[in-house]
Amino acid sequence: MATLATELPVMALISAHVLPASAGHWLDIGVSYGFFTTAGALVFFLPGRTRLLALAAMEAFIAVIWLSDAPASLDSIVTLLGHAVAAHFGLLVCGPWLRARIRRPGPDSAG
Repeated sequence: MATLATELPVMALISAHVLPASAGHWLDIGVSYGFFTTAGALVFFLPGRTRLLALAAMEAFIAVIWLSDAPASLDSIVTLLGHAVAAHFGLLVCGPWLRARIRRPGPDSAG
């Protein structure tokens, strides 16, 4: 899911001629994207200030990955965007969805 969420924008940018057609041939496993989607979703469960600190740490980690690679290269920019999209997808979509499912009592719960 994380790879799909990050690669679809790349395909859209190729179709819009923002990225070169060769960008569609990059091999991307998506493990780090899955990590950032999961981290983003789990940040949602942390209390108050801890949530803000974890969010800042996650954003800083993404920036460090980008800066440690050649920041001006197209590969690095695509990686930066992929990690940012994955993290925010987890934070804004998966986190609230999971939280709603956990709070909702199941049909077998007594109450």
